[in-house]
Amino acid sequence: MAIDWEYQRSYNLYYIFSLPDRIRMALIHHVNTMFEPGLSLLDLKIILLPQIPEDDAGNEDVAEPPPDPSSLNEGITHLDLSTSIERSIKLRDLSLFLFPTQPDGDAPLLDSWDGPEPTAIPRPLLVNLTHLSLAASPETSSVCSWKQLLNFSSHLPTLTHLSLAYWPVPSLTPNATFAKVVSAQGQTFQYGGRNPYSHTLDNDWSEAILVMRKLSKSLYGLEYLDLTGCAPWAKVLTSHSHGPGDETDMIDWVGDWGKIETVVLTTGSVPPAMHESGKVERYKGLISEARLTERIIRARRAGRGHPIAVEADPELD
Repeated sequence: MAIDWEYQRSYNLYYIFSLPDRIRMALIHHVNTMFEPGLSLLDLKIILLPQIPEDDAGNEDVAEPPPDPSSLNEGITHLDLSTSIERSIKLRDLSLFLFPTQPDGDAPLLDSWDGPEPTAIPRPLLVNLTHLSLAASPETSSVCSWKQLLNFSSHLPTLTHLSLAYWPVPSLTPNATFAKVVSAQGQTFQYGGRNPYSHTLDNDWSEAILVMRKLSKSLYGLEYLDLTGCAPWAKVLTSHSHGPGDETDMIDWVGDWGKIETVVLTTGSVPPAMHESGKVERYKGLISEARLTERIIRARRAGRGHPIAVEADPELD
């Protein structure tokens, strides 16, 4: 079906939703990886929502109202959107689809003053989602929005497995790295949370730490975190920064993310040829950073929380 998806989503438009849950989860994965344009929001709607023929849409006598979409998708636990995020699906649009909000307008009148009030907030579409891949690609990495991800993650308390492969350095103002503002007194300040030298010269990961700490507080049930291709900013996972009151800010690997047992920090690239000395040293440095990350997290837990393993590339011969 995935190979012939262009035909299937048209010819079987009204039947795809009725497939068993495990088939629909597999279909999302295979369409996402095999269909060249990528999985679109419309494709997700075809797979996850019943489609009503246009001839029947306005006919109240044809059939009774369809059941609640959340109830119909309670068996959907895995959602693989690898490489489709910000390419064929916008994260913001995905969030609005999976977590619908109450429509604007006046609330419906109650039949009785003592009757039950209508539900204020609609149920999420996938109430039992545990495994989610939002992996980017090297080509789409730069357009992935951490701000949108933080909003999105606040709706995912059931999530246990997450892939953010190839996501960029955590930042709320990625386009303001070179921007500066001038105060009324003529002083110049950095507009965003980092400057071009924050990570390389100043070793300042404060903004990235803030973003990841916020993420950890929303996704407190995580057990598996895939950060393939994110090794260049792996320091964020164990670094700390000092706030205005000299308070230490860091990711809490005992409380918020104390359940995580696996962190993937592989480079996601082919090892460089041995004659490329500069690339070899950088590659080795990324592997060493991943090993160091594991040791630091284990030391911080000191027997508290779950055991943890950080997956890294094998050492070069």
